[in-house]
Amino acid sequence: MAYKEELCALVSKTLGEEVLNRKITVYDNLALVEGHNGILAYNPQNVKVRVNKKTLSIVGKDLCVVECTVNDIVIKGNIERFEVSK
Repeated sequence: MAYKEELCALVSKTLGEEVLNRKITVYDNLALVEGHNGILAYNPQNVKVRVNKKTLSIVGKDLCVVECTVNDIVIKGNIERFEVSK
């Protein structure tokens, strides 16, 4: 996964390990969610993915899914915040 290696090389912030037991890496306008269980909803303002038994919402503007594999998803855009719900 080319984007994953690029992200890991440029890591500015890692979050989510305590809440979701998964790593979410954020750099500038990219977010890498490792270990997701599927995309639940997708539009340019909100991408919702299943992580464990919770829903992770990535909220922002001009969001797009750059790459999605069975385990990882890379989202690009003006990321404003993350929300976790049951």
